[in-house]
This record gives sequence, C-alpha cells and structure tokens, in this order.
Amino acid sequence: MKSIDNLRYPIGKFEYGKTYSLAQTRENIQIIERLPTELRKVLRKIGRSHFDVSYRPGGWTVRQVVHHLADSHMNAFLRLKMALTEPTPVIKPYEQDLWAQTADVLEVPVKVSLRLLTALHRRAVTLLESLTEEDLEKGYFHPERNAVIFLPEAIASYAWHCKHHLAHLNIVAQRVAEQKAEKHQTTSIQPSSTTQKTTGAKTKVKRGENLTMNVAAPKMSRREALAKARAARAAKRAEQGLTTATAKAEKTATAAEKPKLSRAEALSIARAARAAKRAEQGLAPAAPTTQKSAKAEGGTKMSRAEALAKARAARAAKRNEK
Repeated sequence: MKSIDNLRYPIGKFEYGKTYSLAQTRENIQIIERLPTELRKVLRKIGRSHFDVSYRPGGWTVRQVVHHLADSHMNAFLRLKMALTEPTPVIKPYEQDLWAQTADVLEVPVKVSLRLLTALHRRAVTLLESLTEEDLEKGYFHPERNAVIFLPEAIASYAWHCKHHLAHLNIVAQRVAEQKAEKHQTTSIQPSSTTQKTTGAKTKVKRGENLTMNVAAPKMSRREALAKARAARAAKRAEQGLTTATAKAEKTATAAEKPKLSRAEALSIARAARAAKRAEQGLAPAAPTTQKSAKAEGGTKMSRAEALAKARAARAAKRNEK
C-alpha cells in the first residue's frame, strides 16, 4: 500500500521559482485544456456510487475534489484577468478546506461542477492562447508566498493542479476496478456442494449404488442466450394467441345460440319490465307515449301574453282570498 504522503502528492509537490520557456507554457496550456475531458473519463471509471469515497484516509472525497477544482480554477481565472488588466494586483487567498465543506460542495451533483469547468476552461484557454510575450511578463502578488507570481509560473501551477487531482481520482478508479475484478473472480468460482473422498487411485463403488456427479452446465454465448429468450417469448405469445382465439370462438358460439331480437321486440320487453317494476312499487302504470302525444296535440298552446295574463289573474285571486 502506498504511504499517506505518496497518496497525498502522487505526482510530487509543485516547485516554485522555476522559469518556463514559451514551449513549456504552451504545453501547460494544453494540459489545462484537456482537464474536463480527462475528468469525464476517470469519473466514468469510478461510477456515481463511489463519488463519496476518498482517495486517502482523511482526504477529500471524489465529489469534493471535483467541486474543489471548479472553486480553485474560478479563482485562478480571476487572478489571470486581474494580472492582465491591473499593475501587479494583490490577490486574495481563500480557505480551500472550509470551501470544501459548504453545502454547494456536499449536496450538489458532480456533473454541475463538471459543466462549469468545461465552460470555464474554454474561456481560460482562449485567454491564455492570446497572451503575447509581453503579457507573460505580467503577474500578481501572492500575500501567502510574499512574492510576485508571473503568469508562466501561474499557468504551470494550474497545469500541475490539474494533474495532481486527476492522479487522486485515478487512485479511486484503480481501487474500484480491483474491487470489481475481485468480486467477479469470487462469483465465477462455484464450490462443489459435495466432496468425494478417495482411498486410492481408484474409487470403489458398491453393487447397486448410484454414483452421481455434478457437471456444470456449459455457459451459453450471448447469441445463444438471446435466441433462447426470443424462442421463449414467441412460445408465450403463441400460447396467449391460442387462448385469445379460443375465448373469442366460445363467445361467438354463445352469441349464436341466443336468438337475435328485433328492435320492436326489444322495446316491448323493456316496457314490460318497467311496468312490472312500477307495479311492484305500487305506482300507476305509465301512460303510453301515443296517449301523451295525443293529449299534447289536443291542448291549445298559449301565447306568452296569455300565459302572463293567466298568471296575474291567479295571483290577484289569491290576494283577494286573503
């Protein structure tokens, strides 16, 4: 097992005070550009179920590392912009350990910071690739280091920062891969349910005794398994189709046995049933529709004025009675 220090700094610590050529600076910009892509690759290897696993005892989890990269590189981008637009500005350090404990780190999905880093690095790389040799002579004052950090060194430190935390995540990815391999190896080995003891080169079997052997079933290929599953589904569909056809045939036969009533016969049966129900409830039989129609036709339909006059006369008669 690696020592704690090796787990903490798997690629070693960043060395300040070095000078960087233009070619080295361009190489460092390319490392910064590749970070979002490299992050996606390693996070796929780790899997969401391991995002709260740490790369070392007492270290940050995968989730905290990704969110920290977003926090750190946002600060880096602002420092670069200030260095390019102000005369040697004094930057403001931040407490990264406390930042790693806030709710936006502990509760927000990793993909949020991954998207943020993708957009941020696109802007940062566009800015860095536009720098002239004169721009690379600019820098900012770091109060914790009590020194001016020139842009080539700042770019190198953030390229190191990308590789530093990618190495942390690769440690977790390697452990996850080892666990999967170990689990697969354990499940692939099936111990025999019975053990056979032998007293020599040959095993003697008594007359009339059956000797059974557990022979493992041959493992099917993916194509064979798919063909078997399709055949099972086809048989099930055929069985369901036969059942449905049988039910439909029975229903048709039952319907054929019953004589079909005409509309007049059906109405007559319905009226008889209603009359019987009214008789049970002690009600007078309903008047036929023809009688109602004749009564309606025999009556004289009043106009609206006549109906109003009749209503007024009825109200006046009622008042006189009182």
